[in-house]
Amino acid sequence: MDWIALANEPSRVYDLDVNGIRNCLGQMRECFESHFDQNWLLLLMDELPLNSRDMPEIRELLEQATSTQYDLSDLKARIPLVDNFIKQLVRYLLPGLREKLGISRLLPIRRIRDKRQLLLREFIAYTFPTNLARLSHLTRKLKSFYPDDELP
Repeated sequence: MDWIALANEPSRVYDLDVNGIRNCLGQMRECFESHFDQNWLLLLMDELPLNSRDMPEIRELLEQATSTQYDLSDLKARIPLVDNFIKQLVRYLLPGLREKLGISRLLPIRRIRDKRQLLLREFIAYTFPTNLARLSHLTRKLKSFYPDDELP
């Protein structure tokens, strides 16, 4: 454990597990880049009520996983962006994911005919809830490194 003073409050010192934060950020980055920072998802997210600046902010947050120095107050301020991103995906994208991917049997007119695309989209629809739950778990884990009264 390392003792770190938060940049905006140098008089307050917290016992933060910097290695734990780094590991958690690395896992979040891997999960986000592998499953959520993809073209197919970005196209589907056009319909979501997300701020256009949220995705670049989340990318910047996760880029800190490779850094050796952290602005912990900046890191702390960006955690709610990931929370909001997850909530919006759960609320707006997850319920109609199969229809939006064109693989729903309820809408046979819009159904994908290409077997490879169908298989790929079925796989995405099957794994997306698990990957979203993993990102949510890692976000809660990252939050747990900060004192409860310090998160916005």
